[in-house]
Amino acid sequence: MSSCGFEPDNYTYPCPLKVCSGLNSLWVGLQIHGAVVKLGLDSNLFIGNGLVSMYGKCGCLVEARWFLGIRWLLGMRIVGGLMTCWSSMPTEAVDLYSQMDVQGIEPDAISVASVLPACGDLSALLLGKQIHQYVERKKLWPNLLLENALIDMYAKCGSLAEARTVFDEMNFGLLAADHLFRLAPEQLGYYVLLSNIYAKAGRWDDVMTVRSIMKRKGLKKMPSASNIEINGRVYTFLAGDQSHTQSKKIYEELDVLVGKMKEAGYVPETDSALHIIFLIISYW
Repeated sequence: MSSCGFEPDNYTYPCPLKVCSGLNSLWVGLQIHGAVVKLGLDSNLFIGNGLVSMYGKCGCLVEARWFLGIRWLLGMRIVGGLMTCWSSMPTEAVDLYSQMDVQGIEPDAISVASVLPACGDLSALLLGKQIHQYVERKKLWPNLLLENALIDMYAKCGSLAEARTVFDEMNFGLLAADHLFRLAPEQLGYYVLLSNIYAKAGRWDDVMTVRSIMKRKGLKKMPSASNIEINGRVYTFLAGDQSHTQSKKIYEELDVLVGKMKEAGYVPETDSALHIIFLIISYW
């Protein structure tokens, strides 16, 4: 581009920096860094992330701190990437986290998850507990990465009771629901499933939150249907349907079947069923 007279901009440099990271090409990365400084683009967030990643992937973590300058890193608020690179250098990671606190920069989930292993390696239990309190105060859960990091930190520090407490408090249902919502955000069944989890846990405020999300997304539950073939003809029955000409006899027969099932020892799980009915009735 330069030889053809094209002037690179802040959208251009992140691409070759990423290539340098993949190829561990420090020499080319240094040249790009110099060009970035000459053009005055070193304050760009995307380029800064690219530089941090390039130096980290090339194994020049100390050089990265010297070249970029810790004040610049803190001012750019891209320390999360550098802290991730410093996962094998616990002392530097903890020092960087401390400087973030001094500068009043609130670390995100990635930064916190990156410094927790350093606390474990250094047996810095007090700092680990302070970070745990920060996570709870900022409500960064549910986050599987954070929770695993906390368990690992407590275990390395010898605080197995705290590690077990974090594990017991992990809401696997919420984590699974989060992934399901990302895969199929318009699938009503997942929301009903999540509401069941909340209901069994007695978290009725969260049940109402799920209902609000359903309303906002315009999700409506389709009535359950069953198909029966009789003499070559298919009959469709909907939940609560009264449209069939022999619906009265059908429901009488169903009552007989339910009675026989109960005599045989069948006990329905009414908690989930009643909650689904409550949710649907409230929604409509």
